[in-house]
Amino acid sequence: MRVKPARFAAAMALMAALTVGFVLWEDPLDEIATPVINRGFADDKIVALTFDDGPHPVTTALLLNVLKSHGVRATFFVVGHQAEEYPELLRRIAWAGHQVACHTYSHDNLVSLSRHEADNEFTYWERNVDRIVGRGSRFLRPPGGDFDRQTISMVRRKGYVLALWSINPGDWHMPPPSAIVEFVMDRLHPGAVILMHDDGMNTIRALPTVIKGLRHRGYRFVTLEEMERRNISTSPRMPNARAAPASAQTGVRSIRSR
Repeated sequence: MRVKPARFAAAMALMAALTVGFVLWEDPLDEIATPVINRGFADDKIVALTFDDGPHPVTTALLLNVLKSHGVRATFFVVGHQAEEYPELLRRIAWAGHQVACHTYSHDNLVSLSRHEADNEFTYWERNVDRIVGRGSRFLRPPGGDFDRQTISMVRRKGYVLALWSINPGDWHMPPPSAIVEFVMDRLHPGAVILMHDDGMNTIRALPTVIKGLRHRGYRFVTLEEMERRNISTSPRMPNARAAPASAQTGVRSIRSR
């Protein structure tokens, strides 16, 4: 059956309108409306130490001892299945006044998961970690720093703050403690969010020198929650739009942490 030109043109116009509508519905303000924290104001000499991937039975305990001896509170992005395995360590983190935050349940890359699988990462984490510490978290750090439009949509829907960082010494590569210290001190800036991991002995060895060096330069330590409360670095715009490469094919952004 031959389609009349006028009807064909009308159908094409409708299809174009639907396509534009879908794009505007899919992308519009997800990135604009998603709160993000990765640094503080340039004139405020505070710093947030953050530790990913724990708790671990040996290194997390040692790390907590170092922080306690120096009177420092930090933010721990814990993995749900690790927290289930070592609940007493998780409670120790919380009881010491440190902030417990979400690093997903299994540490799988959120970008590689279906929507249902990604949703389960949050659901299982909230069910198990919240039960252990008795309170929830508003901060999410995606494994590897990888996120896409689906991640952003889910973060916004669940009310999380996307927690990134501004200094990453790559301690998961196990560089010498002196290299970790040098990297952090060379890139130090007011409102820094420092990414480290609590499963490496070199990080434990470097930490006292890092803390002393930061204090010598006049910095004081806060949790990410304290940063947000001071309205320092929560922003409605994506903070890593220039720093992180974006895939034209998938819209995936990555600022690799591990």
